Amino acid sequence: MKYQNIIITMILLFCFTNTYSQSKLKFAERLIYGTSLNYDKNSYLDITTVDFSWHNNLAVNITPALYFGLGFTHIRSRITNSIDLPQKKTHNMMVAFLQYDALPKKKARFFPEISWGYGNYCLCELDNLLPEESIHYLGFGGGFELPIKERLSVNAGVMSYAPLDNSESLDREYNRFHLGLSFNIINSNNSLEDEILPL
Repeated sequence: MKYQNIIITMILLFCFTNTYSQSKLKFAERLIYGTSLNYDKNSYLDITTVDFSWHNNLAVNITPALYFGLGFTHIRSRITNSIDLPQKKTHNMMVAFLQYDALPKKKARFFPEISWGYGNYCLCELDNLLPEESIHYLGFGGGFELPIKERLSVNAGVMSYAPLDNSESLDREYNRFHLGLSFNIINSNNSLEDEILPL
């Protein structure tokens, strides 16, 4: 498998989270809801595809630095060319992910992420997005969250999703840069250091 070395590296990283973390954060003492938007435009010859996506996720800490979460992405695509009328399509993707917080003692977070996804979006051909197919994805990326209020943070990151299905038509990755907000629903640990950004 072409992603085997990356997966093994991430698993080893997750296994050592307790060893190097000095935070007193215990299981499920931090629950974070995040929402973000993404705009993407691709052009090839006379074909232009515009994607607008809305991503929502919920993450809970397993250890002081390791987080598990679930996410849902809704994608709207508009495809135009010089011959046909514009096509509009909608797609959905669900993901389960693991994040490793490199700043476990801070309220700010900086993390790599690995995820598994399931949905019906594929950037296989600019003029033939596949809304009917059920596709599995393996995702890699990361992001950061910077507090702006006691429970509110701004988040940004980048993810790359590779279709796992054995098909030559599913050979293009879906890359997403996102910007949004995160809200600490549960944050019962007072040992986390405040680093609030001025508005």
